[in-house]
Amino acid sequence: MTLYESLIQGIEERVAVLHNGPHMVWINETGVCGHLLFDLWRMPGSSATILHFGLPYHRRVQMNLLGHDGDESFASLEQAIYLAAHAYEEAFKVVSQEGVASRPVIGVGITGAITTGRDRRGDDRAHVVIKDRHGIHQVSFTLPKMEGSVLDDPSATRRHREEQGILVDLVALNMILWATGVDQIQVPGALQSSQTETQMEGWVLKPYPVSIGHTDLFNKVFWPNDSTTTLSDLDPKEVVLFPGSFNPLSFAHVEMARMIEGMTGKRVIFQISQQHPDKAVAPLPEEELRRRLVAFAWRHPVLFLPASGLYVEKARLLPGVQVLVGADAARSILNPRYYGGDEGRRRMLEELADLGSSFIVMGRVDEVSGRFIMRDDLDMPPRYAHLFEGVSARWDISSTTIRAQQAR
Repeated sequence: MTLYESLIQGIEERVAVLHNGPHMVWINETGVCGHLLFDLWRMPGSSATILHFGLPYHRRVQMNLLGHDGDESFASLEQAIYLAAHAYEEAFKVVSQEGVASRPVIGVGITGAITTGRDRRGDDRAHVVIKDRHGIHQVSFTLPKMEGSVLDDPSATRRHREEQGILVDLVALNMILWATGVDQIQVPGALQSSQTETQMEGWVLKPYPVSIGHTDLFNKVFWPNDSTTTLSDLDPKEVVLFPGSFNPLSFAHVEMARMIEGMTGKRVIFQISQQHPDKAVAPLPEEELRRRLVAFAWRHPVLFLPASGLYVEKARLLPGVQVLVGADAARSILNPRYYGGDEGRRRMLEELADLGSSFIVMGRVDEVSGRFIMRDDLDMPPRYAHLFEGVSARWDISSTTIRAQQAR
């Protein structure tokens, strides 16, 4: 009896529990493949759990999937994090579109460099990463290599490669079980990692958290590769600022950013302010800001500002920058009450013109009237109309709608 055959009953029992729970998973796996999809699918009720399983094996396929080159090594931990972050974002998009954003989702990224048809230097290794709304966790491990050359016995090489794939996918299944609170499968057999814990019948996993936002938050851009730069490093002519609360970040926000990047050739940077323009609203606690950072981690750049609730304050920080806003936000920008009256508004618009900053205005459904409003629906002084450029596009889902779904 093989290792996998000895575990089938336990796998089926755990997967049945998983299918009866609320979690849904999106999986991106590369460099290795075992029985993970089959293990999840063969038990009745799999559609309650599986959103997508992808095998982006070719380097170019991964680059197209992620929208960038990814990590230099396509079998690295960093690449697994990229794949998990992509998977989480896509999973959240689907449940939001289906009106079931209350369903918790898990993005899984798996990379591996295992036995192949040539003798490789270095360890046979794999990385399994999960991302959910709480953060990112990972397990990295090495696998026993074949003795001698892989060219000596092609049949033995094939069997060893298959066994390694099965073992990697058992780790991935245990990561999913761990994230959903289901008891892990105790797996006997060889696995070299500091992230396992030996129990009576075998090992279970101890995933490590991937650090997110491990530095001061404010006046810094957090980039998808886990690097940070300061506000002063930005060239206002090369970026578009996209302010918002992003609670949560939705697929509509992401699609807007992609559209504007395609139109302008500039990089869109999401931006969250701690202080709302309405000073009566309490500043957001730093803990809450760090929670929102999780959604952007390893996917999109985001800038946190301690104040700068008013858009003219953002323009002072980055003179000449374009700012992406919805038509409802543009209407608020033009509301005289934020500036002490019409004369205050005029001075604000004059300052924006002097700074060389302007707005890209996306159409938006007004949450009060239910009417779709665009740039041309706004009441603005003709002298400053050139500061507001309208864009024709429509995504009706909002963070407010998603929060309402999550509260059900």
